[in-house]
Amino acid sequence: MNPEYEEEIFDEETLDTGLWRKILGLLAQSKKRMFIALFIVLGESAIGVTLPLLNRHAIDVFYIGQGTTQDIILFGLAYAGLVIIQAYLIYQFIYQSGLIEMDVSYHTRQNAMKKLQNLPFSYYDRTPSGWIMARVTSDISRLSEILSWSFVDL
Repeated sequence: MNPEYEEEIFDEETLDTGLWRKILGLLAQSKKRMFIALFIVLGESAIGVTLPLLNRHAIDVFYIGQGTTQDIILFGLAYAGLVIIQAYLIYQFIYQSGLIEMDVSYHTRQNAMKKLQNLPFSYYDRTPSGWIMARVTSDISRLSEILSWSFVDL
């Protein structure tokens, strides 16, 4: 393979903060969905903290405290309801993250296409179109995936 088309390896000294501003600017176009996903995560986290507290309450009241089971059905229904809500919130979060990924991918591809259309013909004489397409496709896919799903890790 032509060494001109080999992958470049960047070290920490060559990273540009301006580049990161541009990359994070891609997420700004999906700001509404990002806030929706954030509120979904906060709700899911609140339920995730509440469930163990309910377990503690059940053990203290039903088994150790009173020793009665008169309210256990109501408690079980409330607990099951919270688990169903939590599952729905997780589904919605995954759905919103997927939409964010598609938005970032779409806008990045639009910008890449504009950039490629403005390049001189001499660039296309030197650079194989297959290499351009492979780089654009894989890089945009990876970038949009990293930006949207790193939100999950955050």
